[in-house]
Amino acid sequence: GTNQDYWWGSAYALHFLVEAKKNGFEVSDKVINDLTEYITQKTNNASDENADKNEIIWVKYNNQWTKKERLMTEYIYSLYVLSLTDFPNLAEMNSYKAQFATLPNEQQFLLACAYKQIGDDATFGTLLPKTFVNDNYEKMLYGSFSSPIRSMAMVLNTLVETDPTNPKVASLSQSLSNILSNKSNYLNTQGLGFSMLAMGKILKKAQTNGKVQIWANG
Repeated sequence: GTNQDYWWGSAYALHFLVEAKKNGFEVSDKVINDLTEYITQKTNNASDENADKNEIIWVKYNNQWTKKERLMTEYIYSLYVLSLTDFPNLAEMNSYKAQFATLPNEQQFLLACAYKQIGDDATFGTLLPKTFVNDNYEKMLYGSFSSPIRSMAMVLNTLVETDPTNPKVASLSQSLSNILSNKSNYLNTQGLGFSMLAMGKILKKAQTNGKVQIWANG
């Protein structure tokens, strides 16, 4: 309902269209190509010093909320999504690899796995974080709609897709399962979407019939 472009929504749409096509659904190649071109253009300003590249989250430390700036999730998520297509943006991936230590933990996972997706196992092994560290921050109501639950689900989905035998898959899936089974936890569309995507892949790889319960209106 708007004539303005929406970067996160476009990257999210491309991701799930690629997933759908991989699973045998009929998807328009033109739509995928158009979205790929758009996302590539959006990620091409990593070296642009004038670009607004930060998002703001509110992190809870010692029962106090603290304002924190970090790289917009759109950048690294988009690079990961592009790595799933035939047109990864390697130049920008390398640019952020040079800034790797400054990236939020979840984005480090995404960037490392992007290298794995394009066949660079050596860089993947070097970059992949040893642990997943999730900030306790207030979920975003705009931009990338990031939240701690969505961050965990996104990292889990990325690992299951990229490195399914990684030991962190078991611990993350257990943590996410505990969160999902707690009906007092509110999941927005993003958190629920990535959670179902990750858990669905785990069940599929295990070749088992999973049981999912969804509550509506309590």
